[in-house]
Amino acid sequence: MQATQSDYIAPSEWRWVLLLGSLLMLAALLPFAVVEFRRPSADVVFMGVVHDIPDAAGSISEMRQSIQGSSLPQPLYTPEKLPGLLTDGVYVILGRLAALAGLDVIAVFHVARALSGLLMVHAIYLLAAVIWQRVILRRTFSALATLGGGLGWMFGGAMAGAPLLDTTLSPLFPFHTSLMSVHLPLAMACLCLLAASGIVALRPGSTDSPNVTNYGLRLLLFSLILILIDPPPLLPFAVAFAIVLGFHGLRSRKTFQRDALVLLWFGVPALPLVGYLLAMWAQNPLSFSLWLRDTGSPVSSYLGLMVSLGLPLILALPGLWRVVRRLEANDSALMLFWLAVMLAFGYGVPVLGDAFWLGMMIPVAYFATRGAQEFWLVRVHNPVWRIRIVLIVLPILTLSHALVLLSPLAGAAQTQPYYLDRGYVEALSWLGRVSRDSVVMASPEVSLWIPAWSGQRVVYATADKALNPIEKLGAVRAFYQTEDTALCERILEGEYTSGDSYQIRYVVVGPYEEAIGRGETCLEGLIPAFSAYGVRVYRHR
Repeated sequence: MQATQSDYIAPSEWRWVLLLGSLLMLAALLPFAVVEFRRPSADVVFMGVVHDIPDAAGSISEMRQSIQGSSLPQPLYTPEKLPGLLTDGVYVILGRLAALAGLDVIAVFHVARALSGLLMVHAIYLLAAVIWQRVILRRTFSALATLGGGLGWMFGGAMAGAPLLDTTLSPLFPFHTSLMSVHLPLAMACLCLLAASGIVALRPGSTDSPNVTNYGLRLLLFSLILILIDPPPLLPFAVAFAIVLGFHGLRSRKTFQRDALVLLWFGVPALPLVGYLLAMWAQNPLSFSLWLRDTGSPVSSYLGLMVSLGLPLILALPGLWRVVRRLEANDSALMLFWLAVMLAFGYGVPVLGDAFWLGMMIPVAYFATRGAQEFWLVRVHNPVWRIRIVLIVLPILTLSHALVLLSPLAGAAQTQPYYLDRGYVEALSWLGRVSRDSVVMASPEVSLWIPAWSGQRVVYATADKALNPIEKLGAVRAFYQTEDTALCERILEGEYTSGDSYQIRYVVVGPYEEAIGRGETCLEGLIPAFSAYGVRVYRHR
């Protein structure tokens, strides 16, 4: 973004941002060293993902499909062959880069995750520089946005039986996004850069029409990238931006035409892709329903959300109150309406839920910074006490994030889902070499890794990613337990489906499957195809 006197960033500030981002990304990568150190024996293998395993493994499976030449990755966590959707194009690009460089797909995923997290931290600071001139306020905002967590740790991570968002992985918190995926930190960066460009357009006295040499190009570019990698968060920001521009135009009739042009530069580039998504909804309803179910999660209750936001929300209350009392068409109005519209969409459209809340910490941190500057700190005149308060508050802000970061490492190492026996790894590698586009039957614990490691479809791994998940889970259990030969054949022929028929090609048998049942009846007519370290793979026809 072109610097002005108000948003110039000195080299020393960028060094601070790089240090903050690097520390956060090192923290995000710390569990991998711990996992390898805690590996219970040489007979188990770390599968490459610690946090948000189903979604991360799903993203890696899209990269693996891209390596195999697919530009529209298909859902592999359900056995039906469904059309792919252009919703996470970043993983297609990463897969092609991994193929060109000859690099391991999981390593590329984590390097890209760390780099996108660094970009997100830099984008947050750039937004701060557009809003504030004082370096201390820029750093306060950036620290609150990236490090700020709630008070869920005080309630054991749950309240009234429901998990609190700050103690579970949630797109609401920027640090959490860097643990979850590549596309969410990138989407967060785009939101910050969009907000920065929008604030430039709303500055008092700004009359420049948008074009390719100013904020117009940035509005066009970042809205286009955002809808390509994560469409839901764009909608609340677009609605809030339109409201503030309308408010701005009504107050100043001279800028009404310019404001209309700003909306066109912002919204028109996204319309073709919105049309594409609507067409996919009409033509591929099953694929689209899986995408919706996989994209959003249920939101917390109102009280749960307030606890999840914790101290940042408490700090923000005076800033929120002052803006509500004296509403102007500027950055404060944009942040206020953005926060309000995110809440409305999150609670009003439960099918996507917290997918709309990506970026919520930006307006919360904005009002928290204003509250600290204009209300809280002015009541503490002694600079020594100010430092003491900061040193007390900072650890409280980060406790929930530390809990989220380290919680997957709790418990006995041999019971954790990110390890598999070496025999399974050999079997998955063999499946990836000998077949493409086959359906594999295995226990849910093993099926979770099959798409990411071998690029094959599975019958059932997790409820959020399969059609008819209850029936599919029942079919997996029945296959390894039943003594009914006819039932075995119906399962192998894909009877449990609401979509097109499918046929199971391979069946995996190892310790996890034997914990369900021996499967002797259903295995009788199958052909032994592979065996290693006590894990066997059978072929059907």
